[in-house]
Amino acid sequence: MGLIRLCVIAFLAANVAAIPVVPHGNVTDDFIRFEQDFLKVYATREERQARFVIFQQNMRLAAELNAEDTGAVYGATKFADLTRDEFKRQFTGRIPRATVPPTDEFFVNMSAPQALDWRTKGAVTAVKNQGNCGSCWAFGTTGAIEGAWVVAGHKLVSLSEQQLIDCDKKDSACNGGEQTAALKYVIKNGGIEGEKDYKRYTHKKHHCSFTKSKVEAKVKSWKQMSRNEVTLAGQVATVGPVTIGINADNMQLYKRGVASPSKKRCKGGKLDLDHAVLIVGYDRSASTPYWTIKNSWGKNWGEHGYYRAAFGKSICGLNKDVQAAFA
Repeated sequence: MGLIRLCVIAFLAANVAAIPVVPHGNVTDDFIRFEQDFLKVYATREERQARFVIFQQNMRLAAELNAEDTGAVYGATKFADLTRDEFKRQFTGRIPRATVPPTDEFFVNMSAPQALDWRTKGAVTAVKNQGNCGSCWAFGTTGAIEGAWVVAGHKLVSLSEQQLIDCDKKDSACNGGEQTAALKYVIKNGGIEGEKDYKRYTHKKHHCSFTKSKVEAKVKSWKQMSRNEVTLAGQVATVGPVTIGINADNMQLYKRGVASPSKKRCKGGKLDLDHAVLIVGYDRSASTPYWTIKNSWGKNWGEHGYYRAAFGKSICGLNKDVQAAFA
């Protein structure tokens, strides 16, 4: 066991005594079920005890979220044994940047439908999993390009996040990045390979092994989309899936439903857009209108890998930094 991990466990274990542990009862039963559901195995008894304490704290937070945000359900996700800092460091990875002026007047479908889902139009690949790597920026980028490639008249192809991690020198692999730099890399590079040709995704950076003859998709340009959510819906209906920055704090414990957390639940309202995801559709005709958002935490999180956020409320800054790719 590494020195850093020993220190972390010692720190967590040192705080166990400050919080009462119930040896039997619902919380303990819930933790055992959590371990079984997500195949959790801890190296030592002390680490398991420390994780149990964190789990208890997160379940109290989930209860608060459920009381405040009644349209969604929060609870024991696979991240329920992580502190907020651990979760952010390991499973987000978007580095905020200075945004360019949004594109309000272009690419708007004035007769956009009240509901749209690019998944039904064959423009969205299966849910992927970034794993224990701050590479959400790469997944948001490939998702936007995959959709743009279909809108441009090509077949859907699953593109390589690993190529971006290995070859995009403006971003920092598992230590974070942002979609604009990645889109610029793909444009300058002359395209991106598919997952079937580039080496498999490994949750870490390797030597760049890009082969131009194996390019599966190209990008001509990118644009910053509107911050007005009604205008943005019209743009999504026209240009396809778009990649966004969002604050992921409440997403750690999200299970299902239409999320509408308060600003204080999104980094205190400071709009720390620490996670990159993909808007693939919306439904403005639903009893609670919502955006449909593809995440990169695997199918065993949220609604089979998807997140729904209330439409028109700037939920956790989802409309503040939106990019579309054009193939």
